[in-house]
Amino acid sequence: MSEIKKNPPSYSWGIALLFLPSVIGLLLVFDLLPGVWWLQVAVVVIIVGCVGVGSYLAWWGKRPQVARGEWTPSETLPEDEPR
Repeated sequence: MSEIKKNPPSYSWGIALLFLPSVIGLLLVFDLLPGVWWLQVAVVVIIVGCVGVGSYLAWWGKRPQVARGEWTPSETLPEDEPR
């Protein structure tokens, strides 16, 4: 039976945050958000934040386990003794 490798939660959250600007863009295209200047500034800041944080989380989640500092079996199991 093949082993399915699960992605860490940080990767999943990063991908979700990267799709959020698309949803915000659709709200803007269909005029569902009012055209008030302060709301437009807030939307731009939210989009930039989502892309920045989302890409960082997705990048962090795809790093090897050792680089992320996660537990690996080799840290706690005894080493093989030479024969």
